[in-house]
Order: sequence, then C-alpha cells, then structure tokens
Amino acid sequence: MMMTSSSSVSRRSELEQVLENDIAELAQLQESLVKTNILTDRMGGMLTSFEDRLAKLESSILPIHKATKSLTKLHENIEKSVDYVDEIVGYLSLAAREDLFISKGPTDNLTEYLTVVSKLKSALNHLNSLNFRSGEMASQKLRLTLTKANFHLDTLFKRKLVSQSTPIDVSQFELDVPLPKISDSDLEDLVLLTGQLAGLDQLVGESGNVFEHVRTFSETRSAFFNKSLAAIASLSNSMPRGSSATYVKGSSPFIKYMHFLMRLCKNEKALIQKLIIKPQAQTCFLQTITSATEKFTETGESLVSRVKRSVVKREYTDLYMLIDVSANLADHLKQYDHIVAYAGNKGAELSELVSNSKITIMFFFRDFTEELKQPETPKSILPVDGTVHEIASITLNIIRRLIEFEPSINQMLTEGWGANLSASTLKALVKELLHLLYVNLENKSKIYKRAILGNVFLINNYNYIMKQIKLIGSEAVGAECEVEFEKGFNKQKEAYKGSWTPCYQVLMEQTKIEGGAIVKTLTKQQREGVKERFKNFNGEIDGMYVIQKSYTIADADLRAQILNEIKDILMPLYTNFLSHHTASEFTKNPSKYIKYDKAALEAILDGFFVGSSDPSDKKFFTLPGN
Repeated sequence: MMMTSSSSVSRRSELEQVLENDIAELAQLQESLVKTNILTDRMGGMLTSFEDRLAKLESSILPIHKATKSLTKLHENIEKSVDYVDEIVGYLSLAAREDLFISKGPTDNLTEYLTVVSKLKSALNHLNSLNFRSGEMASQKLRLTLTKANFHLDTLFKRKLVSQSTPIDVSQFELDVPLPKISDSDLEDLVLLTGQLAGLDQLVGESGNVFEHVRTFSETRSAFFNKSLAAIASLSNSMPRGSSATYVKGSSPFIKYMHFLMRLCKNEKALIQKLIIKPQAQTCFLQTITSATEKFTETGESLVSRVKRSVVKREYTDLYMLIDVSANLADHLKQYDHIVAYAGNKGAELSELVSNSKITIMFFFRDFTEELKQPETPKSILPVDGTVHEIASITLNIIRRLIEFEPSINQMLTEGWGANLSASTLKALVKELLHLLYVNLENKSKIYKRAILGNVFLINNYNYIMKQIKLIGSEAVGAECEVEFEKGFNKQKEAYKGSWTPCYQVLMEQTKIEGGAIVKTLTKQQREGVKERFKNFNGEIDGMYVIQKSYTIADADLRAQILNEIKDILMPLYTNFLSHHTASEFTKNPSKYIKYDKAALEAILDGFFVGSSDPSDKKFFTLPGN
C-alpha cells in the first residue's frame, strides 16, 4: 500500500515538471512572436517607403528616357541621311569613276564587270526615281556609260552565242543520235549575260517590243537552224520520182527532215526559256524558227503538189511516199504537241500541211473509185490480144502498196478524213475497189465485138487478179473478194470452152447398125455428108485459129490448162471420127477432105493464145475495130 502511494507521488512530480517546462517554452514562443510582429511592421514600413521612393524616381527618370530615345532616333536618322547623301554623292560620281573600266569591255573576269554594271544600273534607277534636277547630268552620264556596257556585253553575247551555234548537218545523223548542246559553263555565261542585257535594254536600249539582245539571239539561232537543215531540205526536194522508182516505207528524206526540225525546236525552246525573259520568250522562239519552218512547209506543199501531178500521170510512187510522210508528220506533231502549240501560227501551218496531205490522199481514193465506176464507151482503149488490162495491174499494185500503210490509212479514215468515201477501214476500201474492178472489167469485156475475145480478156484478168490476191494474202483483202473473181474466172472459162461446141458437134458420130453389125459401106448421100462434115470441121478449126492466133494468154500454166481441157474433149472425138471414116472409104481422094491428122490437129491447137507474130499489131487499140 505504501509502495503504491510513493509511486503516485513520484509520477505527479514528473508531470508537474513537464508542465513547467512547457509553460516556459510557451513563454519564449510568445516573446519571439512579439519580436517577429515588431520586425514585420518595421519591414512593411520600409518597403512602403521604398515603393514611394521608386515611384518618385520613375517619375523623374521617364522624361529623361524619352528625351534620350528621341535623341537616339534623331541621331540614327541623321546617320542614315548622311549615309544616303554619301550614297547619292557616290551615284553622282559613279559614272566618272567606272567609265574607263566599262569602256574597256569585259575581260576574263566577267563577274567583276557584271558587278559594276549592276551598280551602275542601280544608280541610274535610283536617280531616276528621285527626279532631282541636280541628278539629270549624272543620269545622262550613267546612261552613256551603261550604253557602252550594253554594247560590249551584247558584242560578247553575240560572240559567245555564235561560237555555240556552229551548224550541224542533221542529214548525217541517225534518228536516235543525241544532238550537240551548249556546254554547262558556256550556258552559265550566256545566262549571266542575258540577265544583265535584259535590264540594260530596258534602261538604255531602243524603244520597241523586242530587246536588242533578243534580236541578236533570234538572228543567230535562225541562221543555225537554216544551215543545219539545209542538206536534208535539199534531199527532200530531190527525191527520185517517176514510175521507175519504188518507194520504200520510211525512206523519204522528208521524214528525217521533220524529225530533226521538231527536235531542234524542242531544244531551242528549252534554251530560250533559260536565256530570254518570259514576256519576250515566245516572240524570240517564233523569230528563231520562222525561216526554217517556212522552208519546211514550202517543201511539204511542194511534195503535195508533186503527188497531185504524178497521180494525173498514173505514177503512184509519190502517193505512197505522201501517205508515209503524212502519217509520220501527224505522229511528230502529237509527240511534240507542246512545241507546236508554243509555235503559234507556225505550228498551225505545220498542222495545215498534215491536213492538206491527208485531203490529197483521200481525194485520190475518191477519184480512183470514181474512175472505176465510169461507164465504158466504144472508144475505150482495150488490149487487142485480150491480155491483162492496165487498170487491173494498177488497181492490184495500189492495193498491195496501200496494205503496207494500213495502220496509217485506217487512222485517217477513223479521224474522218474519208468523209467522201463509203469505207471506214482500208479493208472495206480494198473490198470496194476490187468489186468495182470486177464490174469495170465485165463492162470492158462487153465492148469487144467478138464474145470469145471478151472471154479471153476476162480469163486473163481474173487469173492475174486471183494470183495477186494470193500474193497479198486473202486475210488482208477478204475471202469474199477472192471468191467473186474465182466464180467469174470459172464462168468465163466455161463460156470459152463452150465456143468450141460447133467443132464438137461436127464430130459427133452416129453409127449405123444393120443385122447386128456396123454398116461400113456408105451410100452416096452418106459419103457426101461425111465430106461436108470434114469441110465444116476444117472450116471451124481454121476460122478459130485465124481469129484466135492473135489472142494471148501470157500465163503458161493457164494457157496449158485451157488447151488441155479443149484437147481432152476434142482429140478423142476427132481421133474416133477420123479413124472411123478413114475405114469407110467415103472418098477416093482423102487428102482433099482430111486436112489434119491427129498430130497436125494437136499442133494447131498448140498455136492458140501465143499472140500475133505481126510486129505491126498493137497491144492496145481503140474500139471499134477488134
């Protein structure tokens, strides 16, 4: 119990001691707080005082600052004015300082010369903008100095341009060989020169729409164009002509001419766009190419006129050349359409040349078609021996050559150039031409007074045409065309073979049988009948030979075929007739009636269709008069 009381007293004493310590600490804190409040009040008062002082300082310094700023700006303006005055003074004396340097012209250091020229230009532009009376004299001196600079630079430009415009003979170039171009270093010099000359021409050049250096460029490059194309232009004007020449596709020098003209124009446009300012670039391009394009167009129009004259004379080599040329020219104009458009009216002239070429070609098709449709008259010229008519050989040769240019002709027809034709493709046109030729030959054959000669005429012509169609190819011409001529050929061959019917009929034997045996003893009337039949046969053979010996079938195979078919019928009939009546003793003088033995008859048949041996006979004659 006592131990418990003692521990309580001790615990109480500890707590009291802690409490006293806390009270003492709290008293110290309160004292510190009071001191802090005092310091805060003092600091607040000091800051307030400082703020008031700063406000007063600001109000004192601000006017000074403004005055200083104004003075600084005024000073800068004065300095600028002084510099500007110095600059103007420099401009006023610049011509005098640089005149000697400019008068000597550019040396190896072109950049230094151009730099001085730029300064002079700037000075003149500036003085002109000030419009000071006191600067008029200086402006005149600057203009005079710049005129000298313009002369020297233009001379240098011309010299450099001429050195880079050496003509090239394009006739010696292959189509895919790159053309020589101005080197990069020389091109850079030309760009620098034209850049300065454009400004100089504006300041001191003659008034006009075209600057002097632009005229220099166009004249120099125009001469380059003309000389480079001169040889190929001459070749285009001297192409072989006449029926003896055979045109090979792509061989016309005019095709090469147009190819290099377009390439040169393309290169020239690129060069001009680098050297000439945009407002004058197109004018410069037109002036450069005008002479060359006019010569090209004149050559093309001359070719078109030449084709027209040749067609009238039935010489078609130039026509095939024109088809090839017009197709190539049209392709080139499409390939270089941007050049053609940039060339303005000169490009339009090239397009017009294409149009004229295609119109001429289509007019030929129309006229030739109409020629085949023309009715025949008794005065029509026909081969006297029934051989192939020139209209057949001409038509087939035209068709054969046209097929070589089928894509080009189809393109023309598709574009509507064949509006006066019924055909829209070359194959349809060929079909129409062959049908018209068939009708034309049929009508011609009817003019012959002797139908047999008409038959021979058609046999020769149809056989020739069928062979040509096979050489050309049925797929290119159309199988129906071949069938039409084959039917006509067979019809005429059968008609000719039918002309031999009187000979066959004379030889038709009527054997008389009595008592189951052949009667070989003839009555007087029967003997006279046999004699008459021999006379009739001899007369038929002789008459046919006299008439037909001048007829010609030049095709040996065809001639042999027709004669063999005649022999296959005639020879057995005659052999049988001859052997039968030789045994019948119809006459005491057989040689009087039997003119031909088997060998002699075959020999005279072999004399048919070999043509007349009379040199006075003409191959063609004017009807009437077979």
